[in-house]
Formats: sequence, structure tokens, C-alpha cells
Amino acid sequence: MNRKVPRIWWMMLLIITAAACNKNGGKYLDLNKMKLVMWDITQADEFISYYVKKDTTRNLQAATDSLYAKLFALNGVTAAQFQQSFDYYRNNPGKYKILLDSLTQYSSRIRETRYQNLAAPQ
Repeated sequence: MNRKVPRIWWMMLLIITAAACNKNGGKYLDLNKMKLVMWDITQADEFISYYVKKDTTRNLQAATDSLYAKLFALNGVTAAQFQQSFDYYRNNPGKYKILLDSLTQYSSRIRETRYQNLAAPQ
């Protein structure tokens, strides 16, 4: 008996294989998502350092928590997801180095783009 395997079975096998190859099982943010969230946190920290700390009428911790909550919502992650992912990357030095290198390159690209836009004739 020579039976052909239906196409749906091959698709299911492909999906199962792809899911099995995901090493963290979706438990942690992937490198690209983590990079973007960390970039936003870096920007938020800079804003807090330069503006919020100087405003003595504001509660620094409340302002920081509020800003972080907004950026987590914008990125579609929770603070717990971020913290769990951050701990994961920090406990895996090779992956943490890749994350930091990726973040550095991302920062350089953004800075270069901004400088080019400033230098462009209007």
C-alpha cells in the first residue's frame, strides 16, 4: 500500500518542529523585543535623570514607575515579563553580550540617522 501523506500532516510537523526549536519556549522576550524594551528604558532613565530629578515637586519613584508602566504597555510586555527576561539574559553571559552589542548597534544607527537628518538641507 503506497499512501501519500496529506499536506496538513507536513504542516503540523513543521509547526511542532518550529515550536520545539524555540529554546526558551516563549517564556522570555526574544532578543529583538528585549533590545527595543531596553532602549526605551534607557531613554526613560535619561529623561528621569535630566528632568524629573530636578523637579523637586515631583515624587521621583512615582514618576519612574508611571513612565516604566507606560513604556511596558507600549511594547506589549509586563514588568514581570521584562524582569524575568532580563534575569535570563544576565544569567547567560553569551546571550547578554549579544543583547548589549545589539543595543549598542541599535543606538549607533539611531544616532547616525538623527545626525543625518539634522545635517540634511532644509
